[in-house]
Amino acid sequence: MNNNTLFSIFRQIIGKPWAIDVREAYFQAPLILQMLADHSLATAFFSQLNERFILDQSALSAKISAAQPDSFVNYPQILRDENPVESTPENSTAVIPVSGPLTKYGGLCSYGMNDMAAWVNHAAGNPKIKNILIVLDTPGGTVDGTMKLADTIKKVQKPTVALVDGLCASAGYWIASACDSIVALNKMCEIGSIGVASYFSDVRKKLIADGWTFHDINSTLSPDKSRTFLEALKGNYEPIQTEALDPAARKFIYTIKKNRPKTAASVKAWSTGKVFYAADALNLGLIDRIGGIDACINELNKNSSLTKTSFTMKNLSHLTLLMAAIGVEALESTDDGIFLMEEQLDQIESALLENQNTINELHAHIANANTQAEQTASALAETTRQLEAVQQTCNKNALALSQATENIASVNAELEKSRQEYAAALTEIDVLKERLPAADNGNNHTSTDFDDAPENASVDPDAKKIFSARPK
Repeated sequence: MNNNTLFSIFRQIIGKPWAIDVREAYFQAPLILQMLADHSLATAFFSQLNERFILDQSALSAKISAAQPDSFVNYPQILRDENPVESTPENSTAVIPVSGPLTKYGGLCSYGMNDMAAWVNHAAGNPKIKNILIVLDTPGGTVDGTMKLADTIKKVQKPTVALVDGLCASAGYWIASACDSIVALNKMCEIGSIGVASYFSDVRKKLIADGWTFHDINSTLSPDKSRTFLEALKGNYEPIQTEALDPAARKFIYTIKKNRPKTAASVKAWSTGKVFYAADALNLGLIDRIGGIDACINELNKNSSLTKTSFTMKNLSHLTLLMAAIGVEALESTDDGIFLMEEQLDQIESALLENQNTINELHAHIANANTQAEQTASALAETTRQLEAVQQTCNKNALALSQATENIASVNAELEKSRQEYAAALTEIDVLKERLPAADNGNNHTSTDFDDAPENASVDPDAKKIFSARPK
């Protein structure tokens, strides 16, 4: 048994998620508070519990052995011997108790699940042990350690039977489901509470009243550190439910369906955390039989003739999409194939349906894109036709413009010629003006003023020419 300190015990009690029947949690709360206030009381209480535990388990082994003398051995007790194998009777059944609230590590008051896993491993390797009987009377315990103990039992190749002697709830049932068969000692045994919960008390108000001050400071690089717990302190339980408790609960339910396939049909009834009496548990497939030690012996004898299949984790890491669809990091398989639960098949179906919907949307999008492409191609063809018409018009206009340009050039040439002729005429006029006689001061002329013009004109041929052309 681990020799843990009181602090370690309390840290496991108040600091871990629990798979436990809530009744036990509330029953133990006043005692825990009293022990927290008085460590000497806690030490005395744990010491007494430790002695009582050993006595109870010895009495349990004696009760079971009374039905089959020398065939059942209290395995924790026999491991105290210097040579346990020599002390073990031939072809005997190891009785391994799993009782009380369970924690991963043992301490002053009880053994831990790590201790129980060690007992199972030793019994599995003890050649004189033929069968293993796990006797359970427990409300459950911390999630931490439960899977290790259950997996240890699951891997044992010898016949294993779980005997419920009172209460087998929550983590206790997770452990029991790893056995080949489950037997309830009587009809009043309680089985179930399959689920996960977190219970804690917020004592800050009292401590603040006593002068305490609380500061919750995370690194800027670690904004999610303790986020779910701090949100729960604020009354926001959704983060701790969805991020911490729900994944553990899904794993719990999946494990029960894997370990006990007959429970798959009634999963909606037992996966809510309800506790059932033995008769109802039998109808739901949670147990195999109701009876005493004889029933256990019958189950052990039946299981001894069966070849147990060991689940192994094969390297199926290439099936990344499948594992993502069912939300697991690895796939459990045997030589016969991969083991999938109904819930996982539903998840795969949902993923395939979602993918099919996505594909249908893509097909619709592609069809719409094709229609738009056809419309665009038709519009492009029309635009091309219009561009060709415009090009033809442009060509005609360019030809007309070229002709007009030529005409303009010709007109400009004629205009330039006319300008030159006009300039020449102006020059002639200026010359003639200069050659005309000066006018008298009165500017009065008579018809006889030009009588001598012929004579004058004979002097100037140009003037004579003008004079000759003058009308008489």
